[in-house]
Amino acid sequence: MKVAHLITSKVFAGIEQHVFELATAMDDETDHVILCDKSLVGYMSGVRTHSITMGSRFSPINIIKPVSYTHLTLPTNREV
Repeated sequence: MKVAHLITSKVFAGIEQHVFELATAMDDETDHVILCDKSLVGYMSGVRTHSITMGSRFSPINIIKPVSYTHLTLPTNREV
């Protein structure tokens, strides 16, 4: 499976760190690339990255805010 993560912020905290940890943990199972501002590339060691220029807060790349969810469905008692 190929997965691309888009990080639109320029700060490495909270969700950015989670994306890095997720990509690192699943590296053996999936092919990951993290698209991020060049200021974050140094934090993403061991994960393939591609730096993009974010520009101003009004640029088209910053207007689109994709949301990623990891969803795990557990069986209920009646399904077990």
